[in-house]
Amino acid sequence: MLLNYLLHSHDLLIKTSPSTWLVVQHANPESAASFLSRMAKETTSLNRNRPQGPLPVLDVQQQGILSIHASGDELMHPIRCIANAAFPSFALSPDHYEVNHV
Repeated sequence: MLLNYLLHSHDLLIKTSPSTWLVVQHANPESAASFLSRMAKETTSLNRNRPQGPLPVLDVQQQGILSIHASGDELMHPIRCIANAAFPSFALSPDHYEVNHV
């Protein structure tokens, strides 16, 4: 739910396993960094008043960068590979997809 709250309407969130997600963002490098900052800030805020204990740590790892000018097949192949390996998170910049784990 936290990831869905932090993403914009044109971003994509897909659950690839019980504990992993694929996130595709249309973002320039500053916006992608802003997303990570918002995620850390919101997690800290939620954990402050959470009686059940802190939320699980969200591990985000960049997986690669793809051009948005690529064909659909060129874009979908790495997305499928990452989703199949259950390593989730992309950031899509104006000229590139930045691929990350979450």
